[in-house]
Amino acid sequence: MQVFCSTYLDAFFICMELLMGKIIYLMLFLLLISCADEVPSNSSGEAASESYNLGWQPVGFTPDPTTLYTRGSGLRMVTHSGEWILLVDAWTSYVDGNGGLLTYSPRLFISKINMNKWDTLSVPSKSYVRTVYADSTGFYVGTYKTGQIMKYLPNQKKWEEIYVLDSVNGIDYNVYGINKYGNRLIVCLAGIKDSVTQEIVSVMKLQDDNSWIDLETPEMYKMLYNDDSMSIPLQFHKGVELDGVFYAATKNGVWILNSDLKTWTQMPSPPHTKWDEENKTIISPVTEILAHKGKLIVVANSNLIYQWNPTTSSWNGIDSLYLKFREDGDYTIYMNTPHNKETLASDGKHLFVAGGFQPPPMVYMGDYGEPYGIIEKGWRMLRKGWCGKYKCVSTDATYSLDIINGYLYAAAYEGLFRMPLSQLNDVIAGEKDFYGMDIKK
Repeated sequence: MQVFCSTYLDAFFICMELLMGKIIYLMLFLLLISCADEVPSNSSGEAASESYNLGWQPVGFTPDPTTLYTRGSGLRMVTHSGEWILLVDAWTSYVDGNGGLLTYSPRLFISKINMNKWDTLSVPSKSYVRTVYADSTGFYVGTYKTGQIMKYLPNQKKWEEIYVLDSVNGIDYNVYGINKYGNRLIVCLAGIKDSVTQEIVSVMKLQDDNSWIDLETPEMYKMLYNDDSMSIPLQFHKGVELDGVFYAATKNGVWILNSDLKTWTQMPSPPHTKWDEENKTIISPVTEILAHKGKLIVVANSNLIYQWNPTTSSWNGIDSLYLKFREDGDYTIYMNTPHNKETLASDGKHLFVAGGFQPPPMVYMGDYGEPYGIIEKGWRMLRKGWCGKYKCVSTDATYSLDIINGYLYAAAYEGLFRMPLSQLNDVIAGEKDFYGMDIKK
């Protein structure tokens, strides 16, 4: 009996030892698999592993959901200067003495990049913020009605006022545009000179050391007011410098600052100009402008994207679109990119667009080679991490894009998100070039 028990126990321990060895081997095998899954795919043609955090990720700033659509706490802009990132929302404030009436009064939020600790940036002005511009030295803010322009130095945490007008002559000036040309500020202010006739006046100036050069403000277009024709002077809201030339985006086309640094020349209008029925005139509003790969890119007219061709002195459409002509001779425009385009961005290699309501940002396929090919007018959605099976991270528009330290940032109305540009090929793999459009290429 004793011999039997001893033999039984020896066999038991031997079996347990073998079993534990198999468990250890199994655990090591599973560990190797999990480590392999964590290695992201660098191949643009392969799908990334599910454990790879692919695509868009929240940055850490989420607007208050209780005021998102009542007071406008949603984001409208993201920009940066050096190691600092600035957000602008769509906040509204109650007007004193006008019970319940709200006015647009954006707030500013600032953080060091990657810190995700956001502080409210208070502007030392009695007026509301109207325009925000950033360069490598700081953030510029233009006001509503007071015509003030201030610069915030984030590293020093202080404001400097920039004096543009010696006297406002009783006119409430709005700051429409702030930009840089040849490392000098170029600004645009406009206001109403006569409250009865609603005559509009515009002031544009170019910085010249400690003074300012007055720029011409020719007629931009005419509009009807009380059955009379009223001249609208030139004013820009955004601009870009390319090959030593300053291009200004206006409510009627693109204008070039001439070499005398005082006068302007209007460029040819992009195709499909807009007929303004109310004012019985043709205008060509340009809402967005930037330089990409040495080319001038704009969003104009019916929210279409164009590239300037200096050889032919004309605009080439690079939108994913086609025209369906009707029996009455007019046409319907079908487009792949978002309607109501709000923003363009370029990292020097790729062109991005965003806007619309709910669609994620998109990238232009004309910038790509293998394995995708050079696809004329094709655009692909950047959906990974943005849209799941049933919903997207934002159901409202994406108003602003910015490229910061190798990331594409998107200020959607419902939050701030970013995507590593190193993941771009994996994000667009499998996406269609002409999503929802019957186009053969």
